[in-house]
Amino acid sequence: MDGNGAPSGESRELGALRAISSALVAVAGEELADEVLFRVGHGWGRAYETEALRGVREDAAAAGEACDVALERRLDRALERLHALGLGRALLGPVHHDPGARTCLVSARLALPADEPLAARPAALGFLTGFVAAATGLDLVCRPSDETKPDASFDIVPAHDYRLDQEPPPAAPAGSARFFLGTLGRSFGDGDLSLADLLENTSDAVILLDNQNVVRYWNRGAEEMFQFTRAEAVGRKAGFILPPDLLAADELGALQKKLASGENVHNLITRRMRKDGVVRWVSLTRTILHDSHGAILGSTAIVRDITEQRETESALERTRMLAMIGELAAKIAHAIKNPLAGIHASVQVLASELAPDDPRREVFAEIGDEIHRLDDTVLDLLHFARPLPPHVQPNDLRTFVQDLVEPLRRRFGGRGVLFEVAIEEGLVVALDARMLAEAFDNLLINAVQALDGPGKVRVEARTLGRIVEVDVSDTGPGIPAADVERIFEPFVTQKSRGTGLGLPIARKNVELHGGSLVALVKPGPGATFRLTLVLARDERAGAGA
Repeated sequence: MDGNGAPSGESRELGALRAISSALVAVAGEELADEVLFRVGHGWGRAYETEALRGVREDAAAAGEACDVALERRLDRALERLHALGLGRALLGPVHHDPGARTCLVSARLALPADEPLAARPAALGFLTGFVAAATGLDLVCRPSDETKPDASFDIVPAHDYRLDQEPPPAAPAGSARFFLGTLGRSFGDGDLSLADLLENTSDAVILLDNQNVVRYWNRGAEEMFQFTRAEAVGRKAGFILPPDLLAADELGALQKKLASGENVHNLITRRMRKDGVVRWVSLTRTILHDSHGAILGSTAIVRDITEQRETESALERTRMLAMIGELAAKIAHAIKNPLAGIHASVQVLASELAPDDPRREVFAEIGDEIHRLDDTVLDLLHFARPLPPHVQPNDLRTFVQDLVEPLRRRFGGRGVLFEVAIEEGLVVALDARMLAEAFDNLLINAVQALDGPGKVRVEARTLGRIVEVDVSDTGPGIPAADVERIFEPFVTQKSRGTGLGLPIARKNVELHGGSLVALVKPGPGATFRLTLVLARDERAGAGA
């Protein structure tokens, strides 16, 4: 009461709290009442830290106090305010705060008013949690050690230390993410379906991130998509699922700046990396997540794997483009081939009239070499535009590859290039030896050239039903992720004298066998090309028939 006998502001606040708690328990039950009262107290605590203790915070910073000491000194003032509100007394235990490590621990024991345990307990816990959250900049959970006792001890710690499905759950919401799931989930009614159930069972990855991009929630879809369990993901910065090039380019920082400006991110086509290092194409949507007071507490990320869809669209576009390029290439090749043959014949006639020691012979020889190179390019164009159908025969894959590798081993072994063939005996595939030799030769020569010195080239195979996967790998610098989709385009090459048709022809030769040829995207050095072939009907003495 004030001096005139009227209720004080603090008494009115506590009276309103009692009325709210009674109404909530009657309408929604004790569990929801606790959550709402926790948020009421949370708002009081944040407001008190922000408005009333600004001077204390500045004084502590000026005095150079340790973070633990500064937080404890401010908490003493908060406990006085807590008692003045009529929410009970609290005795502090250990207090620890390390901003650099984003850790915090506040232990205390709460002595509640004997006549109002229901209203006071969640509001008091919320007040202290909100106060410490505002003081530290962390999203926190208040976890009583024994919620059945009105005289309860509790800890306030970072919410990312707890999983949202942890049992037993905290008495108060585990930070804003639990509150978001728990309270909004109830809007679906009293049935078995909740928002949390929907988030858990969607095939998309649903991730909640705080303002430091730390994972706070990781649904079952995220576990399946990225192969990290919830326990492995929660509490880590989201960069662990970014490919190295996007991590180096600070894609997370760019997204965070966009969100901080109030702009959401919708259907961004980008890449993410699984636990096994495989990179997948995804559609990413990031939206800002506010708490019940309107403050930005983080963001939601919805990630959809579109790798297969993108590959299908790329294949259709590639087929259309190759058909157009093939028709053009055939016309150009026919237009060039006859004049080129005439030029070559004329050069040979001129060279034959020169004396054996005439220095101009060397010039004519160089012209002849360039004509041969142009002729090879024309033949590549014709081969690419109108390849002959394959004439397949059963071939032992190990013997076939060994025969191709052996000349290269003799040719490049002196440069420190080591060739390994890890293919089991008796693996019989149906192939056109000429066409597949051209494809393998291209991949093997490219691998040697990528090494640019000593290194290792490895060919290994595995069977998946009637499909054989063959990997051609090298220990060179690897392929930049941005170039992986372009290297199979015609006329794209990084070689000074290449035509850019080697890989497109190799892919076409493999596809004419009913297989595929792709470059795998993976972190770190080294490149891997994967071919798929089909087992012959009589392979392994009929085992696969």
